[in-house]
Amino acid sequence: MVELLFKLGILIISFFIVYLFFRKHKNIFENWKFWLTWALTSIIIFIIIYSLILTFIFIKFSPNFDSRDFNVEEWNNNTDKRNELVGDLMDSKILDDKTRKEVIEFLGNKKANINGTEYIEYYISPGMGFLSLDSDTLIIYFKNDGVSEYKIISD
Repeated sequence: MVELLFKLGILIISFFIVYLFFRKHKNIFENWKFWLTWALTSIIIFIIIYSLILTFIFIKFSPNFDSRDFNVEEWNNNTDKRNELVGDLMDSKILDDKTRKEVIEFLGNKKANINGTEYIEYYISPGMGFLSLDSDTLIIYFKNDGVSEYKIISD
């Protein structure tokens, strides 16, 4: 609903901008070609404004998943930057041969859910997007006390 109101607001602003541009020509308002030109110009302005706003929001508020080299100290001490470290952690396959106990010692227990024996959850970052209510989590699954799989999920 908010997105619809947002689009409607931009469309109204676009119509107003075009109206201000064409208002000098009072006799034009009776011509159907003027109205068609006015509508098409407003739609084009709407698309441009909407695209610019969405691009800004995406760039400004998306989490940064640029990968940096994994560092255990930074993983534990700067949990807000985990989204930059998790890519290298997964690509390097550091966790592949570790037991559950070794994973806990290696990654620590800050912002982690270590209640069960089947998996461990590590909070990574807020989810993608503007005003996202989801968060990204690294889940490490265990089988026979060894790491069997790990992946990032949004919940």
